[in-house]
Amino acid sequence: AILHLRRTYHSLGGSINHIGPRSTKQVKLAARTLLRVLHTTARSAAQTQKRYVMATPALKLNNGASMPQLGFGTWRLKGDDATDSVLNAIKLGYRHIDCATAYGNQRGVGKAFKQAFDDGLVKREDLFITSKLWNKEHNEVEEACARVLKDLQLEYLDLYLIHWPVADNEGPKVDPPISKTWERMEGLVTGGKIKAAGISNFGIQKIKDLIKKSKTKPSVLQIEIHPYWRNDELIHYAKEEGIVVTAYSPLGSEPPEGNKTPLKDEKVAEVAKKVGKSVPAVMIRWGIQRDLIVIPKATSEEHVKDNFAVLDWELSEEDMEALSSLETQNKNVPAAMFLKEGGPYVTESDLWDEGLLE
Repeated sequence: AILHLRRTYHSLGGSINHIGPRSTKQVKLAARTLLRVLHTTARSAAQTQKRYVMATPALKLNNGASMPQLGFGTWRLKGDDATDSVLNAIKLGYRHIDCATAYGNQRGVGKAFKQAFDDGLVKREDLFITSKLWNKEHNEVEEACARVLKDLQLEYLDLYLIHWPVADNEGPKVDPPISKTWERMEGLVTGGKIKAAGISNFGIQKIKDLIKKSKTKPSVLQIEIHPYWRNDELIHYAKEEGIVVTAYSPLGSEPPEGNKTPLKDEKVAEVAKKVGKSVPAVMIRWGIQRDLIVIPKATSEEHVKDNFAVLDWELSEEDMEALSSLETQNKNVPAAMFLKEGGPYVTESDLWDEGLLE
């Protein structure tokens, strides 16, 4: 829209100079007035876009890089929706895009990146791009990363995560061991294919075990976080270790049968009404003020815009406390698919390290 306004402005400028002597003063005056309006609108739009992009807060990773606190999630986006949604998010000002092999849409996301670069919307260095190693790829970390880069049409990733502490094997222990997978992730950093490595869906004990056996600590831990699953203990531990935490499903995802969603919580709605914002915006802002990275997903332009409009206002301490003390606490992202009678994880307690801390 900005580029279109600028082109219209310049074309009108040339046309006005060729208005003939027979044209009335009123026509010239109207044309010049329209020209000034278009110029002002284009300049205002450009300044607004720049202000939003520059205002996006960031957290410093342990590799020295800055990671934008507000990102755009791509889970469940398919085909053209993935391309259109990501491109629209970039146009609106998002500079952090979260991807994963398991989402099955990275080729579509890659098309959005290429178009954004080709059209001059952004440069590669303007974006922070994350992807994730899937469970079946622990024996082929380098090849998996190469496939991701090809699909996303990139030379490097800003962050590559081990998606789950799962290698899709059956037996008493994860095979290959997570420490071996992590060693190969570290090799990707050394080789310049990724800027930072991290983990997702790891419990405290698994992180402790990994740190003991590794040369470097993870830069980021990505886990489910929303007002109905605050994950306080895990967040506190990660921050003590200098690991930045990303909140996925910050709006509560689609809860399994029997679970509630914070999107319909009365107290959340009361806070939203009080501050004059939407319920999703309030939950995203809550995550940002907890010093978390937050990656909501959306497909409609209206929701993408609303999720981004959380940077120029704050929740009060009272409102933060209200959102941080909701009695309902339950995970909404299912993990039963990773449980097997023969192990490594038989119960969700095994997977999440519940009761296993040393």
